[in-house]
Amino acid sequence: MYVSWNWIGEFVDTTGIDPVEFADRFTLAVAEIEGVSHYGQGLDQVLVAQVTEVTAHPNADKLRLAHCDLGDTTVTVVCGAPDLRVGMVVPFVPPNVTLPSGITVRDGQVRGVDSPGMLASEADLGLSDDHDGLMDLAELKCAPGQAMIQYIALQDVLYEIDNKSITHRPDLWGQLGMAREVAALLRRPLLVPSTEVVWGSKAGPKVTLDDHASCRRYLSAELDHVSIAPSPLSTRMRLRSLGVRPINNVVDATNWVMLETGNPLHAFDAAQIDDDHIVIRRAEPTETMVTLDGEHRSLTNQDCVIASAQEPIALAGIMGGQNSEIRAETTRVLLESASFDGANIRKTASRLGVRTESSARFEKHLDPNTAAFAAHRFVRVLHELCPEMVVVSELVDCGPHVSAPP
Repeated sequence: MYVSWNWIGEFVDTTGIDPVEFADRFTLAVAEIEGVSHYGQGLDQVLVAQVTEVTAHPNADKLRLAHCDLGDTTVTVVCGAPDLRVGMVVPFVPPNVTLPSGITVRDGQVRGVDSPGMLASEADLGLSDDHDGLMDLAELKCAPGQAMIQYIALQDVLYEIDNKSITHRPDLWGQLGMAREVAALLRRPLLVPSTEVVWGSKAGPKVTLDDHASCRRYLSAELDHVSIAPSPLSTRMRLRSLGVRPINNVVDATNWVMLETGNPLHAFDAAQIDDDHIVIRRAEPTETMVTLDGEHRSLTNQDCVIASAQEPIALAGIMGGQNSEIRAETTRVLLESASFDGANIRKTASRLGVRTESSARFEKHLDPNTAAFAAHRFVRVLHELCPEMVVVSELVDCGPHVSAPP
């Protein structure tokens, strides 16, 4: 698990604290840190470039020449990115700069054409493994020629936590839980993020909880007027820094809240669920389903599933199903925030040979009270990513272990 010092700093005042020096203190008091890394280090000299013209390379069919505006000057570099086009705003790396990926940019020729620098992908900058195209900075409204890091907080210090050292601490599987420990060590206040939500007046999804042993708490609500779109670059970069691949604003919101609170969530396309009826039950011995990774799963009556009235739509606490996934045309979403039995999740995940960020957390026996906190946080986060979203239903809350927090 990774802990983001920037994220911790949103919950605790870390002014005057060196995160590298603090790591030893954290290890002694909280959990073992296996490594400290500097995400986005070495990007200070990366500039913003706007592509003004694209021309053919005279000696290579798969390469092109990108003519770029750097504010007070222009530059032409050789580029092989398939998505290169006029108008793009992208990172430009000047010559003699060594990037976090280990690449040292040279001022030389590429197939006989001068190329004083390079246009960069996220992978080139060491920000992710995405090397399919150039990093697109257009949404940041950057001025050509300025340092890229003026427009987006890419640099962070990450703690890599030894997961075995927090197996007994389910409260530490989120950034907020880690921040609570940091606040205690520093004797500074913990700033808890807002959970204020106005739920709708419509009756919420019908939830039938048949497997009380496997599901300790289940919360659901309906959200409408959702527009599926990519999340802002800052959101995508934070997710990537912690090893989570951005998908779209709804899925990213579930992952954001999971990383923040430690409680996994799931979002269903409501249009794919008849009568908004969700059933938590054991699978039938001969049932199968296709999970989001495209795998066909053969289920047993030991597996807990989330189902519609007709078929399974998710492996409880492990992975959703393709038949209810968020699609580009999704406009109504059913939220799932739950607390599942850790032993059952572990057995199913082990038998199927699938381990996810979700199952890794549920295996630790999460506090059922966190599920309600996470549901509220999801609505807050998604509203930031999709302002037109409307909460149309009440929050349905059921389960055998619903209790007030101590």
